[in-house]
Amino acid sequence: MTLFHQLPQGIQENILYTLEDLVEKYHTDNKPLFEQRLALLNKPIRKTVTIEQLATEQNYKGFDNEKANKIIKDLALEEPIEELLKTLTK
Repeated sequence: MTLFHQLPQGIQENILYTLEDLVEKYHTDNKPLFEQRLALLNKPIRKTVTIEQLATEQNYKGFDNEKANKIIKDLALEEPIEELLKTLTK
């Protein structure tokens, strides 16, 4: 969807019209099969979600301090990281 939204409006409309035509033709030719597959796509929306659930679903690994420190060390920065961060926030 992100790529779709980056396309010019005219191309987006052409894609949507083409998809609409394909779905309509498929629906007309295969109505029982279409309805069966559509039912498979219809999933209920959760009323609540926790951070833990999202982290598990998205396979979130967390922030690796050791890896970040190694990258900083490999960059051979001569200034303290705090000073560099201050310049970025100005």
